[in-house]
Amino acid sequence: MQDAKEVLAQLREEIWGLRRSVSRLDGEIPEADVLLRVMDSVDDVINVIAASDAEVSPEAIESFVATVDASLTRPAFNGGKMLDAARQGQVLRQGLRSAISALVYSLDLTRGRDLANDLLQRRTRIDVAEEVEALIDRERARNEDVHIETAGILREVRALSAATQTQAEEARSANTEAQRAAGKIGAGSLAAAFSQYAQEHLRTANRFRNATIALLSISAIAALVLVLGVEPDWTVREGREQWEQAAYRLALIAALVGLAGYLGRQAGNHRRLGEWGHSISIQLRNFGSFIERLDNETRHEAYLSFARRVLGASPDASRVDPTAAQPLVDLIAKR
Repeated sequence: MQDAKEVLAQLREEIWGLRRSVSRLDGEIPEADVLLRVMDSVDDVINVIAASDAEVSPEAIESFVATVDASLTRPAFNGGKMLDAARQGQVLRQGLRSAISALVYSLDLTRGRDLANDLLQRRTRIDVAEEVEALIDRERARNEDVHIETAGILREVRALSAATQTQAEEARSANTEAQRAAGKIGAGSLAAAFSQYAQEHLRTANRFRNATIALLSISAIAALVLVLGVEPDWTVREGREQWEQAAYRLALIAALVGLAGYLGRQAGNHRRLGEWGHSISIQLRNFGSFIERLDNETRHEAYLSFARRVLGASPDASRVDPTAAQPLVDLIAKR
């Protein structure tokens, strides 16, 4: 059997662990203040016993520890229905009063009244004075039925605390899921914006391409007319005037070709931007599902890399890296 001091130390560790858990949930549990006061009361009892120089019956300590420990396993029911938070708090106070009273009485039987009176004078944060005085005056054997009933009540109280913590965790989980859903909606909106951006640039690229084809066709026809000498009657000239007319036509053809080249470059620029926007749109729609099963560290690095790609500068007119997404793919593949 363990030493009484060791048993008390173990009980104190458990009480303070539970107290920290309830403190973190303060504001989310209606009866959190009641739970904290009750646990402070148990701590008061432990302090009084631990500070006493007298020998304490290990059986009495273990009986008290068992009733307190059992208090944290099952919610209280009445007629098959779980009691509400306020009623659970009342059950908790009543159960702990009975547990402390039983401890004081057992100490009174094993060592006399000194330690029991010390407990009474300390008057812990729940009112146990009447129960303690009655037990000291009676000096009778413990009622096992009372112990069984007390243990059941305290088990129910602990279950209430556990159920409340579970509900708080479920609320946090629901909040996380809501944030995740909001992220998916945001990614979908951004993907739609990039898709529209891509369509606009691709339409503009097609217009520039059509204009380029038209100008090149006109330039080719004009060049054939000049080279083959096929020309309308009004263009026929003699001598110097004929050479001047030829130079004028060559300059006109060169201008048309130059304009066609400019329009072709613009078509290429807009097409690259359109393809880039289309690629980003597809990646935004599938990125979340692609990295969902990765560990947190890898997912964080992947998000950073993808954010640089999406939020960075668009590809310039002269240079586009077709493998811009490859480092991201390599990072995920390594994991």
